[in-house]
Amino acid sequence: MRALEHLTLPLRRVYPFCIMRQIYRWLKNRVETSVLLPNYIGAIAKQWMNILFGETVVGVIFLVWWALGTPPLILIFVVAMFVAGYFAWRADHVRLIPRFEIKEFYIQPTPTSIPHESRVYIQVLPTCLTEVPVSECRGHLLRVCKWSDAKNEWESTELNEPLNLAWSMHDASPLILQPGVGQRLNVCWIDNYGHIVPDIPTGLPLRSASVFNSTDRFRFDIRVTARDCPPVDVFVVVQMGNEWNRPLVSIGG
Repeated sequence: MRALEHLTLPLRRVYPFCIMRQIYRWLKNRVETSVLLPNYIGAIAKQWMNILFGETVVGVIFLVWWALGTPPLILIFVVAMFVAGYFAWRADHVRLIPRFEIKEFYIQPTPTSIPHESRVYIQVLPTCLTEVPVSECRGHLLRVCKWSDAKNEWESTELNEPLNLAWSMHDASPLILQPGVGQRLNVCWIDNYGHIVPDIPTGLPLRSASVFNSTDRFRFDIRVTARDCPPVDVFVVVQMGNEWNRPLVSIGG
């Protein structure tokens, strides 16, 4: 019996210590979870004031009701609080929805390993707009059109079905667009012999040989797709300039 008492005595001393440690961990986790609570309250308060006294539907109803009679202020404030909570949540949620845009193009001179041949690449820049990456981003050449002065409109050419475009310094495989990191997509290249060639890694169909020349104006219709994102459509207009390495380029969408 004395032996058992000697064994249980240390356990009795350790058990309260274990309970206190568990309580401490629980309190620590709750404090760490609530450390951003002041920021949340500040965001709610800001949205709440904007809704009640700003240019919002709830604010207009509140002011009109206030002018015409005595509105139930508690009801108005409660509704505004719920709406403020939604907008505060939405502001952070929208930042985490992957989105991208294409607004810029580049004319990039590039040497080649072919003797006496130089090129310039026409490129567009898909840009990540959010704080999360855009996954499985891929570029597609939908079609190439040629401008007709006689008809005053764009005419379809033999390049009239989708082909995968190559990324600069890569192939046509899908890439991840990282926030703040620009990844260019090649549209076509022009060499010092006056050839305009879409940058298709798998090769062009033979019927495309009669499409391009050094005098006409061409429109490249492009679609860039990504996972969990709406596709982005743009067109790039290309025409040879007075110098082969200074083509006339414009972008639209």
